[in-house]
Amino acid sequence: MTVIGIAGCTALLLVAFGVQNSINDVIDAQWPGLFHYDYIVGMKKEATTDDVHAVEERITAATQSASEKVSSDDFTLVWRENILVSSDTLSKEHAVSVIEMSPLETDRFKNAVVLRERLSQKALLSLPMIP
Repeated sequence: MTVIGIAGCTALLLVAFGVQNSINDVIDAQWPGLFHYDYIVGMKKEATTDDVHAVEERITAATQSASEKVSSDDFTLVWRENILVSSDTLSKEHAVSVIEMSPLETDRFKNAVVLRERLSQKALLSLPMIP
């Protein structure tokens, strides 16, 4: 019985290291390959334009002594929301959690996220302008 316990624990360790390696590979593929941002600052829905500009100014001021200074051109305003997607044919237990990112400034969004097809790596069409 001891041998089975030791073998089981060893197998769990090997699986854990395999999962960690897989996750690290995904992270390396996405940053900086797909995502070019370092931080996300979340704000409440009630935030005004003045609130957004105040946060931008504080971050810009805080990084002026850093080696990589941040300017107002480095910010990309994006509406981000977690959505649970389901359909009439799927039960709620099989609903899929999706993160929606809708850029408010499409020209700056291209600097933050690369949109391309997974297999061909072909760039996706440009983003439509939001009215």
